[in-house]
Amino acid sequence: PSHIMDVLLHPPKPNDEIFDKPHKRVHSSYTNLSQRFKVPQERRYHVQYSHIYFVRLSKMKSRLIQAAKRRWGNDYPIKDLKDLKSRKKCIIIGTLFKKMDLQPSILKEISGNHHLLAQPSRMKCTSINDELILEDHIQRVILCGNISVDSMTTGICVALLGRESDNGKFAVDEYCFTGIPEQSNPPPSLADDKFVLFVSGLNLGSSWCDQLSVHMLVDYVCGQLGGPKDQEFSSKICRVIIAGNSITDRPNKTDIDKENKVRYTSRNYKADSLQSMSELDQLIAQLASCVSCDLMPGSHDPSNYQLPHQPLHKCMFQKSSYYSTLNGVTNPYNCEIDNVSFLGTSGENIIDLYRFTDNKSPLNLLQDTLEWSHIAPTTPDTLGCFPYYKEEPFIITECPHVYFVGNQLKFESKKLTGNNGQIVTLVCVPSFDITQTIVLVNLKTLECTEVSFSTSLRLKPNPDLDDSCQHNRGEVTMMQELDSDDD
Repeated sequence: PSHIMDVLLHPPKPNDEIFDKPHKRVHSSYTNLSQRFKVPQERRYHVQYSHIYFVRLSKMKSRLIQAAKRRWGNDYPIKDLKDLKSRKKCIIIGTLFKKMDLQPSILKEISGNHHLLAQPSRMKCTSINDELILEDHIQRVILCGNISVDSMTTGICVALLGRESDNGKFAVDEYCFTGIPEQSNPPPSLADDKFVLFVSGLNLGSSWCDQLSVHMLVDYVCGQLGGPKDQEFSSKICRVIIAGNSITDRPNKTDIDKENKVRYTSRNYKADSLQSMSELDQLIAQLASCVSCDLMPGSHDPSNYQLPHQPLHKCMFQKSSYYSTLNGVTNPYNCEIDNVSFLGTSGENIIDLYRFTDNKSPLNLLQDTLEWSHIAPTTPDTLGCFPYYKEEPFIITECPHVYFVGNQLKFESKKLTGNNGQIVTLVCVPSFDITQTIVLVNLKTLECTEVSFSTSLRLKPNPDLDDSCQHNRGEVTMMQELDSDDD
């Protein structure tokens, strides 16, 4: 502490090296590649969701055939389900459907009208009675044998090697996915360090939001926190990506009380969500004044319910919308910064996958989606999405250099190398309101660094005392379970 006091109390001198080196923020090239996630202007909601599965399988079938031939050669014929013959070993290709007794169902939710027991709320919907079914464009077949039911979920396209048994089921010997997609260009070679900052889960407006940590984050990015070395490091941050859930969906107690009152008996009524958006607007205005910012929507934010989430409208940002450096983007989000490609989501896909798979961490699930070549395979079964009928934007056709997911319990990172030399860094960005942590990705090395702004003044909620904490307790429970598994 003494040397910090010496620096702070040091009188400025003309030749003092501490004050003699102003730092200029680095710049980078940028291309938004998320056009496929923009919902078409002609929106058709009368079409069936089955079209998504048909398009998904038709677009991935050729890649699955190539993957099957690489693994098993040309010794086994590839057959449609309608052409299966008993005890003849072959390869079949289709989309998995996971039959689960505990899966939430709207029919079971309205069963109270028929004097039946209501379906309980569950964080895990898996059980020992789950079974896998393979579907193609014509029919389906029940699977058995050497395939893990717990690690699979509905919507995955897969190639299976096996034979049809006498009881009509398909006995699986081996299976394979498309694998990590091809990468058009290797990571570029940069001369100097440049960083992209990831932050998610600010949850502004919640009763336990740590405002001091949020202000420290803003000051750090703007170069107003720390000593000369910290300011020099902050000047190398070329872009900030806010990965969803910027405002809270858990109302304060005062907001609940106001909602329960008759509106005309309340004066100057103002929902806490408006205050949250105002706080977010001020925060982004400070960031956008010194660095480019990409704002992704999340499940808590005022965007559309179905994936892909569309950019937040600029009319909600009276102060920050004046800055050209503010860029409202979609969720999922795909971009290229200094020829380094980024792809990721605000976390809804991984949280949903966790519910229907067993004993997998968010980082492993993120890697699985890359090997499945699909960002969100559980759409539209258990995760809402737009009813596409001619295209499937969630298919990963090209391997990114950085593949990220926001709003997780803790920071995790892993560098993968594909069979064809693909290099990709997987990043789990922690929720800021839980960890007070951000992630910095170095464009030069693709290495990740976490920076914590935790303070001792943080007030943690007591779910037993505040009913408003129960609204979104599921995500926190999922994270606590993962943390206990690691311990």
